[in-house]
Amino acid sequence: MLMKVFTIILLLPFIEVVFFILANNFLSFTNIVFIILISGIIGFYNLSRAKVGASKAIRLILEPQADYKNQMLKPLLYCISGLLLIIPGLISDSVGLTVMLYAGLGFRTKGHNTKQADKRGATIEGEYDSEDR
Repeated sequence: MLMKVFTIILLLPFIEVVFFILANNFLSFTNIVFIILISGIIGFYNLSRAKVGASKAIRLILEPQADYKNQMLKPLLYCISGLLLIIPGLISDSVGLTVMLYAGLGFRTKGHNTKQADKRGATIEGEYDSEDR
């Protein structure tokens, strides 16, 4: 496992250069440099956001009777996305953006699947009358 990670880290700069040359056919050089600079700024913002999120998560963990399940996952994902966005390159930027979007949007969908309370005997009857005649 460690050898696979090591080879990916060694080959990443070469793959980034190849994608940089291929993307230069579709976008201009200044656009690519602008994209990389903006992604670096977003990466630094994500790192600061991860720091604030981690401190809040630690504060929640230290409180008694607090549900701290998966509280450290979101700051960790922001930290990983921030590091990937700081690395100059199109592949690392796209992976970092994907991780950032998952951290921001992936956790919000769980709130929609809440069960509603059983409301037996709370049937409200009404009549419908159309006034379009």
